[in-house]
Amino acid sequence: MTVLSMKNIFKYIFASMAAMAVCACAKPAEEFLHTDNKISSIWITPATDATRIIYGEIDDSVEPAVITFGIPRTARPYFPDLSQLKVKAIVGYDAFVSPSLLGIKDLSSDFHITVTASQTGEVREYILRAEYLSI
Repeated sequence: MTVLSMKNIFKYIFASMAAMAVCACAKPAEEFLHTDNKISSIWITPATDATRIIYGEIDDSVEPAVITFGIPRTARPYFPDLSQLKVKAIVGYDAFVSPSLLGIKDLSSDFHITVTASQTGEVREYILRAEYLSI
């Protein structure tokens, strides 16, 4: 009885290995291209204090898209110089920002960036603006 059940076990193992081999030889599905070249979230911090954060408001209704960082009066002591800001952003998978957002940026005037989906080359332009709010 044990020999017979061992034969059945070997048959099941062989059948499952054959099934895996057949599945491994199947043609892959069409490759998915990542085309997301948008900024989903973006924020600034002072160059000296990364704990103070102001999120940008993204206006996609214009071309190029405009991102405004409105700094309220209560946050001005922490953001004394708009030319000394760090910018961080979340972009789509396999996309890159040009010029790079590494380092300190000057947002006292319009700062132009592009986000490119590297797999398709699709480009999206943005203008970054930081301003002090009057309220």
